[in-house]
Amino acid sequence: MESCSEVLCRNPRLLRAAVAAGIQACAGAVIYALVAGPLKTEVWEEHQSERQSEMAMVTSAFSALSSYYFGAYSDRVGRRTAAMIFGLFGFLPGWSLLVFGFGSNGLWVFMVLQVLAGLGAGSNVMLVLANDVTEEDDRELAFGSFFAVSTLVSLLGQGIPILLVMSLDALPNPSVVLWIHVGLSAVFFILVATISPDPDDADEMFLQRSPDSPTASPQVGVLTTIPEASPDLEQGIREEDEDCCCSPSTTACSLLLPFKILLENRRLGIVCLI
Repeated sequence: MESCSEVLCRNPRLLRAAVAAGIQACAGAVIYALVAGPLKTEVWEEHQSERQSEMAMVTSAFSALSSYYFGAYSDRVGRRTAAMIFGLFGFLPGWSLLVFGFGSNGLWVFMVLQVLAGLGAGSNVMLVLANDVTEEDDRELAFGSFFAVSTLVSLLGQGIPILLVMSLDALPNPSVVLWIHVGLSAVFFILVATISPDPDDADEMFLQRSPDSPTASPQVGVLTTIPEASPDLEQGIREEDEDCCCSPSTTACSLLLPFKILLENRRLGIVCLI
């Protein structure tokens, strides 16, 4: 039986995606623990629990409502682009404190951006990106490997600074923590930028190879033999798509689609609520 390390060695892009996911998780957690937490106590004082619960409720609602649409958006624009956007919104709260400072205004900007950081949190775009760049035969083990690596990176990234704080019995300079946060965000974007689709991937081979190609497999050769559509048929399909996409009723239906799915699948809705 193959080990996770062998799967990661054969799929370096899977490893980069897992490390990037872990970096994003630990960077946000360290900011909340070492910078935002003390700032909330200082600014909100006895109202901290009330304000925190209100913001958590809004964040959860926004995350739940946006996850379906962000997942559909990632299907159209590509996983890497969606992962970049997901990471950008995740790092924005920490960046804002460098701009607006550590006062009341900076805290409220941070909390608003924290709500926006919930964009597509339930769409698991990083996991889907890792799945897309993993060889099909390795995807069964890749799922566990992804979470093993991302969790390890996240734990190390959160645990080491917090252990240092506990050992020194003092909070670090917030500016130092924020600049480390900026550095981690740069590493995240570099890692995601290097996860590019390979021209030899299965989907690319399906689209690019022809039956006459000496390297094409018999299955690919059969599937790529697609008859050309007539110009009149293409024009009719294009006009129909434009009318469908631009009509208000279609837009409304697309917005209500996730709720329709939950109503038709009540057990799925119960699981989501749990």
